[in-house]
Amino acid sequence: MRNLILVVFFCWSCALTAQKKTLTVNESVLKQRALSPQRTVGFSWVKNASEYTLLSSDYKSILCYTFMDQEERVVCTVDELNKYLPEGSKIQNLYGYEWLAKDEILVNNGSVIFTFNVVTKSLTLKHQGIENWENVTYHNASGKCAYTLSNNVYLNGKAITKNTDKNIVSGQSIARNEFGIEKGLFWSDKGNFLAFYQKDESEVADYPLLDVTTTPGSLISIKYPMAGQKSEKPRVGIYNCKTKKTVFIKPSGNPDDYLTNFTFTPDE
Repeated sequence: MRNLILVVFFCWSCALTAQKKTLTVNESVLKQRALSPQRTVGFSWVKNASEYTLLSSDYKSILCYTFMDQEERVVCTVDELNKYLPEGSKIQNLYGYEWLAKDEILVNNGSVIFTFNVVTKSLTLKHQGIENWENVTYHNASGKCAYTLSNNVYLNGKAITKNTDKNIVSGQSIARNEFGIEKGLFWSDKGNFLAFYQKDESEVADYPLLDVTTTPGSLISIKYPMAGQKSEKPRVGIYNCKTKKTVFIKPSGNPDDYLTNFTFTPDE
């Protein structure tokens, strides 16, 4: 019993000693990233295969791993893909890729959209970027591309909202990305309907922010609903691609209630 107590005490002392490492100012301030946990970026399951992929540390390569041996192989790289892309559509990284099939990926990095067969090495350009477009959401089966320009939603080059009041914003995330809200455009499974968030920020106060990237510094005004102040009023628009009409859904309670976890059922 005495020996057991000594062993436990020794282990406890070692644990305390290990926790007493003192960081220098250089380590704690200038090398914060070196102390951060390792993160995986771009994780995705390969369709119909017992494999998964990640992005390399520089985000310029897609790396594939198998469950059995964890052997790493390079699926494709930025340099390889840029050989097939026209001038003006070159990519800098592989953010926004997804697997469409076992041998085919879709890349939508916000500036260009294309598919690439990793076996035959064939690339098909779907959409080239439009100046200042944002929130690009592509439906591969139908070939439809939705995006936002300023505060309006566009579908294949045509505006489906026509907000002239800058306080009415369509197609962007709402509630300042709280409650898991990350985007503002949603395709139905078959691509027959496009849903989008719309927010009325008329009663939200403007707050100036200093832009230090300009010389001299300039002010940028943003909408920010401070606690206790008026908030945005959200709703969801559902656009029918066949009838070209939009139906809106409002909160069932207060007009400024949250609208979260939007999704379509498989039957649309």
